[in-house]
Amino acid sequence: MTTETPKTEQALRDEIEALRTRINTLEAEKLRSQRLRQLDSSLTSSVLDYLPDFVYVKDLDGSYVFNNVAHARSIGVENPIELVGKSDFDFFTPELATQYWHDEQQIIQSGQPLLNREERSIGVDGTPIWALTSKVLLRDEQDQIVGLLGITRDISQRRQIQDKLAARETEYRLVINTMTDGIVLQDAHGKIVSCNPSAERILGLTEPQLLGLTSIDPRWRVVHEDGSPFLGDAHPAMITLQTGKPQSNVIMGIHKPDGSLSWITASSRPLIGADSDKPYAVVVNFTDITALKTAEHQLRESEERFRELAATIDVVFALYSYAERRPLYISPAYEKIWGRDSAALFETPASFIDAVHADDRARVLKAITAGKLGYEYRIVKPEGDIRWIRTQSFPIRDVHGEVVRIADISEDVTEHKRIAAEQQRAETLRTFLADASHDLHTPLAVATTSVYLLRRLITDKHPIDEQLKYVDMLGARIEHIRKQLDDMFTLVRLDLESAFEFKLEDINEIVQIVHAQTLPAATNKQHQFTLALGTDLPSVLIDTKEIHRAIGSLVDNAIAYTSPQGSITIRTGKRDNFVLIEVEDTGIGIAEEHLERIFDRFYRVDDARNTSFARSGLGLTIAEKIIEAHNGIIHVKSEVDKGSVFTIALPLPAAGT
Repeated sequence: MTTETPKTEQALRDEIEALRTRINTLEAEKLRSQRLRQLDSSLTSSVLDYLPDFVYVKDLDGSYVFNNVAHARSIGVENPIELVGKSDFDFFTPELATQYWHDEQQIIQSGQPLLNREERSIGVDGTPIWALTSKVLLRDEQDQIVGLLGITRDISQRRQIQDKLAARETEYRLVINTMTDGIVLQDAHGKIVSCNPSAERILGLTEPQLLGLTSIDPRWRVVHEDGSPFLGDAHPAMITLQTGKPQSNVIMGIHKPDGSLSWITASSRPLIGADSDKPYAVVVNFTDITALKTAEHQLRESEERFRELAATIDVVFALYSYAERRPLYISPAYEKIWGRDSAALFETPASFIDAVHADDRARVLKAITAGKLGYEYRIVKPEGDIRWIRTQSFPIRDVHGEVVRIADISEDVTEHKRIAAEQQRAETLRTFLADASHDLHTPLAVATTSVYLLRRLITDKHPIDEQLKYVDMLGARIEHIRKQLDDMFTLVRLDLESAFEFKLEDINEIVQIVHAQTLPAATNKQHQFTLALGTDLPSVLIDTKEIHRAIGSLVDNAIAYTSPQGSITIRTGKRDNFVLIEVEDTGIGIAEEHLERIFDRFYRVDDARNTSFARSGLGLTIAEKIIEAHNGIIHVKSEVDKGSVFTIALPLPAAGT
């Protein structure tokens, strides 16, 4: 048995002191722990109050136990203390408060938290908001549920951005889906990850068939324009993925599953992220140009047929640009008809005019400049042969109606003109015979009657004076027939011949000769016959004999149709680039309705005029043909019972003539 030695007083005193020290230490630690808890609580409260998120604590009845400043202000309360003991039913609509209550009861009953749920909410001002909410259970030290902690973040702005992005994406998707161009998206490995309906249509594959395919997939049968295989690694998408560079308008032939061949023009664009210089994807768009390629093929075939046709016929086909009149195509017949190398026209388009006859160049240039669709002209071949050419022009317009090309069809019509001239000569002869038969019938009938009456007078032994009267009548008729025949043959000669002897002459000299030759006839009718000659008139290039005949015909008409005591005046002068000859009389005049036909052959105004003043009816026709052969103009002004003015305008010769 062991006996304990009693502790000394000092030892007890030391233990008591140590125990006191321990107690003081524990109290100091407890005080420090309380201060730390207070500091932690204060710090937590401060942090929560400065958070923009809504932080709140509810008890099991749904009453607020704690709210941070942001949450209090979101529901219209400035001091969070005022929310303690209140519930959602005090601030939100019954429907929304009930929804929150059921959600929270579900959490309490299931023990499962609600994490990051996006939900609709309404602010105190009635404005709808979007919120991201998380709610978790709060437990005490005995692990009993005592309430729940909620954190709600206003994501209205973010949701608006998301909604806008979603709407824009929908719009983009709608645009892409309605595009006629095919669109595919391929990832960094070249796999198709998205496509639009047009891509399905153009490629002849459905979306499920396309997704996952790459350009190097052996199922693709792609060819170049020349028919050679188009290898997969040379496709635009693969080149763009390898190089990061876009590809544009690459023509590819796609053999579709149904056996048909479609032609596309494809372009690719890289998608490169901000943190890399390598594409993470590539967008390829392509257009179906099958119809265009078919049209091009048909056009080439048509061009070949056209070239074959153009090479076998004697008609020149030419195509010119509209603005510059630059030749784009000239058929082989040009070299045969023109006798010149067409290459010269491509080098120098203006050299076209060099082959045109000098007398026709100005007219041809004017026709081209004015856009005239049809014109005739002469060309001179290198060996000097002159040919007549007829050109028909046709404007070619673009889709906007603007003229972009001019197509010319030119043919050698020399033989046509020769045949037409022969036909005209034959028609002229036929007309001459018909007109002569008709116009000579009356004077011959009168002459026959005069012979019959003269024979009776002689047989019945009438006085010689009476017999001479019929002799004179017969002589006048014979002279009329002679004049008629002379005019007819003159007109036929003018119709059939074109050879004039042009010389520079003084028109005043010719007018003076005509005046002297017709003065006796005018004097017999007691006409006042006047000359009014212009001074310093330039010479004109004329056939003297024919111009003399034309002026003489006008003067003869004036004498014939001007009553005794009347006046006749011949004037000469100059106006612009013409020398003028006027024959004015105070005769019976011509009614306006007859002026248009006054130069027609055998045209007479009426029977009374024909009977009183026996004329051939060809004088004015002859005068007109002569003046036209001189490139001149003849016209008449007249008024019944007041007289007429016939004017001849002869062009001045070109400089250096």
